[in-house]
Amino acid sequence: MCCEVVNRSDGQLIDISIEHFCDDELLQYIIERSSGLKRLRLLACFGIEEFPKAAAKLPMLEELVIKFYRLSTKELEEIGKSCRRLKSLKLDIEAPILNKNYTNYPCDEQALVIAENMPGLRHLQLVGSQLTDNGLRAIFNGCPHLESLDLRHCTNVRVETYTRITVLLMLKKLTVDMNMEKDVNDFIEAMMP
Repeated sequence: MCCEVVNRSDGQLIDISIEHFCDDELLQYIIERSSGLKRLRLLACFGIEEFPKAAAKLPMLEELVIKFYRLSTKELEEIGKSCRRLKSLKLDIEAPILNKNYTNYPCDEQALVIAENMPGLRHLQLVGSQLTDNGLRAIFNGCPHLESLDLRHCTNVRVETYTRITVLLMLKKLTVDMNMEKDVNDFIEAMMP
């Protein structure tokens, strides 16, 4: 059915969202017939193994949403290099609350790759990321146009770091875990004259 929709679009497809059933073959099929694709959402598509190769054929891509799949730093780097128009990146890694064996070792590799390869980002969601204060600083330095940031379940970033950066850069929207929201707001109020 998905292939039929792609065929009927006659090369004019600009937005597609796929849940659960996408694999490398289907993704390649879509991309070969939709070079003007601007928005791509892949939710729990565990059959995809070669996304970076596919991303190289998406020069018009502006928004990418990937949920419940952890991209490697190499894959993120390839996406950043291939999709130079990318304005919105939403990565929702397997939520810690769903995985009893989840460990959140501090790691800034993905944050550094985003900072170095995606300077045009305006919206960034890194739910469940392992980034630390340093990774967050790198993102703000490397992505100067950032307007909104969603860091739910990012437990390695301190409240003070969220709030200082938010105040300094005047983000339009910051999303954190509900249990941190009051602390962030209190800290921002204390910093304001």
